[in-house]
Amino acid sequence: MVSYETDSAGAQAWLAGRQVPIAASKRPPMEAGYSLLDGQLRQPLFVNFMRRRTEQPDLDVELRDMLGKMLSRLARAHRFRFVVPIPSRTWQQRLSTAAFAAARTGANASPNLLGWREPPQSRQGELLNNDQRRDNVHGRMQLLSPDRSLNSLNGNEAILLLDDYIGSGATMKEAVRVLRAEGNIKVAIVPITIARVRWRLGARGMI
Repeated sequence: MVSYETDSAGAQAWLAGRQVPIAASKRPPMEAGYSLLDGQLRQPLFVNFMRRRTEQPDLDVELRDMLGKMLSRLARAHRFRFVVPIPSRTWQQRLSTAAFAAARTGANASPNLLGWREPPQSRQGELLNNDQRRDNVHGRMQLLSPDRSLNSLNGNEAILLLDDYIGSGATMKEAVRVLRAEGNIKVAIVPITIARVRWRLGARGMI
């Protein structure tokens, strides 16, 4: 007979290992993607990542292994040509994670493709609703140094868009908008993040 504690532990393990979907978007056009960690579960991997993302140069080994498995699965569905990390003033693992993702998928890492035209006035978690978060980033990102090979992308290829975490999705969608509008990119753009968080509505911070 399986105990309640065993069932509960198994369910928690399944939830902790389950990748969290990022919904597709029509405006701007963005494919469905995934986050590795669900912030609402508050598992140790998530807590450690959020605490250390501003100071550690590399992902923890367990997180890197999880990311590698996810990338391998995505690479079977998409032929990635570029890995484009979203600009960040705080994510110290941005360059190493982009390089790892590029190596795992056979793509080119393009860490300098996107940048801030003007940094957002506030951090997204400090704002009170998703309208404020969208306005906080709209029009502030730009294409910094377009790679000429972007023009040679064909319909069978894709771009992997990388960030540390996603909340409202406003920053991710702004990056897609800039790639579409300024880079004239027509191919699939697939988002992935290390974590998914839920912002409070009417108050600062995460749920």
